[in-house]
Amino acid sequence: MLLYPSVDALNDEVPNRYLLVNVVARKAREIADEAESLGESLDDKPVTLAINEVADGKVKVDPEDLYNALNADERRVRTVSTAIIDLPDDMDEEA
Repeated sequence: MLLYPSVDALNDEVPNRYLLVNVVARKAREIADEAESLGESLDDKPVTLAINEVADGKVKVDPEDLYNALNADERRVRTVSTAIIDLPDDMDEEA
């Protein structure tokens, strides 16, 4: 199955796959909500329309969202490495 537009083409517009999913989901919700409020029916699914708008460069990414997405892995690793796990008092630590 051939996908159009390709993920590589979409990554030209939104360079992070995690952020790409969020951008497309937000735009799809916006499209669906607008169509519902106007009482219109859509010829294509909202996600398809959103993907096409991203590919056409019609959807702009907030620079702060991009920064946060690109640095998410670094923050996650730091958070996990400093996490403290509380064990119940009645749990045998040697087991």
